[in-house]
Order: sequence, then C-alpha cells, then structure tokens
Amino acid sequence: MAKLGVESYSGIQIRDSTRVATQTEIKEKAEGMDFVSIGKIDSLEIKQKHRGSNAGLEFFTMGILTDKSTNISSQKATGSSYSIFKISNLIKVDMRQLEQKIKASNANKSEEEKVNVKAELKAYTHNGYKNITLMAFRTG
Repeated sequence: MAKLGVESYSGIQIRDSTRVATQTEIKEKAEGMDFVSIGKIDSLEIKQKHRGSNAGLEFFTMGILTDKSTNISSQKATGSSYSIFKISNLIKVDMRQLEQKIKASNANKSEEEKVNVKAELKAYTHNGYKNITLMAFRTG
C-alpha cells in the first residue's frame, strides 16, 4: 500500500507518490500569504479581515480537483483560452443544519450584513460537499 502523507496546511491526506509539490516548495511559494480553507473561503471573517486594504487579498487554498473543463477559447480576448476547475475539501456537511445555522446567524444582523441563504447554499453540491470554481487563463 502506498504511503500517505498529510498536507500540513489543509490536513488533506495525499499519497507521497502523487504529490506534485513538496511541502518546502509550497511554503516558499506561499510566503507572505494566508492559508484559507475551502470551508472558509467566502466567509465574512475573511472579508472583514482584509476590508479596507488597497493591496487586495492575497491568500492560497488547497483542495481536491473534482472537475476540469476542456480548454475554452475566450470570445473577448484573441488568442487566449481558459479552463474551469472545481476543487473541494471533501468534507460533507448536513445541508439542513447548514441552512438553519445561516438563518440563525442572520437573525442578529442588520439587513446589509445578512448572508443570502440561497447563494450560500449554491456553493455546495446536492450531497453536501463544498466546491469552489476557479478559472485558469492561458495567454499567447
């Protein structure tokens, strides 16, 4: 059986033989950035932490690739193409409990601070796994 390692930022178990980047390489590339787990990537916590910063939000995340599109040609920029990636942390949540938690959290907030329940739940698959969608552009 292949040896499993644990990725230190995300806690994801990974076969050492399939690792693309070493922990040292990841640490070097991520220097100066915060790690944000997929489960918290769109939380108010992150937005509030970096609100008012002109530099923008510099963070990184890690997950399991769950879907990848074929190359798509951009209709706006000549010669550029992109792919769409979906990644997940593969942590399953109970959708009913999540909906109740969001509604309870909204009860104590002003109208402008309230989270849109439907929009928040869209980040999860029908069976309770959170996905984030990324676009990877190629130019030239």
